[in-house]
Amino acid sequence: MPKYNLAREKRTSRKNRDAGKFIIYTEGSITEPEYLRTWIDEYAKQKKINQVKARYKFRIIPSSGETEPGKIVENILNDKRSYEDFDTLFVVFDEDDRSISGKNKTNFLNAIEKATKNNIKVICSNRSIELWALLHFEESAPVDECSSKLSNYMPEYHPSRNKRFDVQKMLVGNKQELAKERAKRLAQNNKDQGKNWYSRPSTNFYELIEAMEKKMQE
Repeated sequence: MPKYNLAREKRTSRKNRDAGKFIIYTEGSITEPEYLRTWIDEYAKQKKINQVKARYKFRIIPSSGETEPGKIVENILNDKRSYEDFDTLFVVFDEDDRSISGKNKTNFLNAIEKATKNNIKVICSNRSIELWALLHFEESAPVDECSSKLSNYMPEYHPSRNKRFDVQKMLVGNKQELAKERAKRLAQNNKDQGKNWYSRPSTNFYELIEAMEKKMQE
């Protein structure tokens, strides 16, 4: 009789549990995972989709304190063996002045390259995810004032005391569609100027949201 292998059993269980899901790793342990989980519930409610079934389509994995993009990507690659039948693998992180110069720039660019080569979809906001949130409310794209300006629209939000977004406000009316359009315009502006897609200011968070919307409708 073959020897029972607990580690193999756990891997098999995870593979079955995550079959067909979007697996989303986030650099942040509060803002991004809280936003995404709340977004799933609120979007499902709006579209009259069963919330339990909607949640089951996604697995959101916070970085648990790791903030260096290269190490996050390495961790994903180490875990990837356990995710044979997942739908798509995402990594979400902020630029946070990492692409300016020196070792941080090298590590940042290497993380994007390594993720892309290994079919991990990179979702990056430059300078931070607060830009994506702010684009729900206004066209402007300040370089370093996103957090302070965001508090004008979300009084409960604070960059150190309470980093949770008010997702209900972000989904009122056509705010999310406006955010997508504004983010796409930033991307086009960077392209027109010969810059990389992640140049400041930019966020491709709309790509994750659009993919999640499509997944929710399946």
